[in-house]
Amino acid sequence: MPVATSIKPGLRPTMVDVARVAGVSVTTVSYVLGGRSGDPTASRISDGTRRRVLDAVEAIGYRVNEPARNLRRNRTDRVLLLMDRLSSPYEQHLATDVESRLIETGRSLSVMVCTTVERLDHCLGMVRTGLADGAVVQCRAVSGAQAVLDAYAREHIPMVAISNVLRPNGFDVMSNDEAPAIEEAVDALVAAGHRRLGFLAHDAVTDLPDSRLDLVCHRLAGLGIDLPDAMVRSGARDRLAAFASTRELLELPRPPTALFAASDTGAISAIWAALASGRRVPDDLAVVGCGNIDECRVTVPQLSSAGPDQPDFSPIAGMLLDRLANPGFTESRHVHLPWTFFPRQSS
Repeated sequence: MPVATSIKPGLRPTMVDVARVAGVSVTTVSYVLGGRSGDPTASRISDGTRRRVLDAVEAIGYRVNEPARNLRRNRTDRVLLLMDRLSSPYEQHLATDVESRLIETGRSLSVMVCTTVERLDHCLGMVRTGLADGAVVQCRAVSGAQAVLDAYAREHIPMVAISNVLRPNGFDVMSNDEAPAIEEAVDALVAAGHRRLGFLAHDAVTDLPDSRLDLVCHRLAGLGIDLPDAMVRSGARDRLAAFASTRELLELPRPPTALFAASDTGAISAIWAALASGRRVPDDLAVVGCGNIDECRVTVPQLSSAGPDQPDFSPIAGMLLDRLANPGFTESRHVHLPWTFFPRQSS
């Protein structure tokens, strides 16, 4: 039924106004609206009383003062996802999975781009100052990230990192177990008769000890095959750059007969570049990517890729929720996501 209101025009309704209009105490309004459903007192509030409070809220246009409520509860129900780019299907899948898991617990996700260690430090500082409760960090190309995360872990900032380089040290790490799948992919190309391989590398991370370029070089060396610097180009993180780099490789006097890309987006651009140059894939150029994104299955020809089988990133949010629920959590967990080689038409 309608409720009577007497709020003066131009004034913002308060919780006191809600209580007066609903005919209940301010404490009751707080229990109904303040996210205190786990409190035994809140469970004793009748459905009729809850309905009167909610009707009063709607009638007078009351809005919860989120900053004030967060200050009282000492939490924001907000988690940061820090990434060094937003353009790839991998990052989109990651954000979707993490957000879906957080929504189940009434939390929200804010995505921020961090391409430098200074920016990473600034964003994690937002958790320290109470603007967020924790962070998921996926900043593959940010040099110096280990020292920054170590420092915040010492302040008991809840964090989970996605990295093949970072070591868990007061925070959790999920890494890809890439080596077996990449080695199998290299073996398949060599078994198909390829000896001149090219590589599309990730910018700024090719010098990392566990980079995909190093894995490919090491496997080829074990098979007695060299990967010359002239056969390596950057650009795997960008579709246009990968297209241009592939064209450069195909214009060499002795171009590669197979191309390994550090990402699927780069590999797909390589296929487009080969076809645009009049090459046939895989007859003139075999192509393999990394990541096993959904586009691999609809690309013509279908892209061979080393990556996870139906990746699910929601456990990352689960690890962070563990830390949020247990402020004294001290374990440093390291979870490995297995990779598999999926041979398809492109190789």
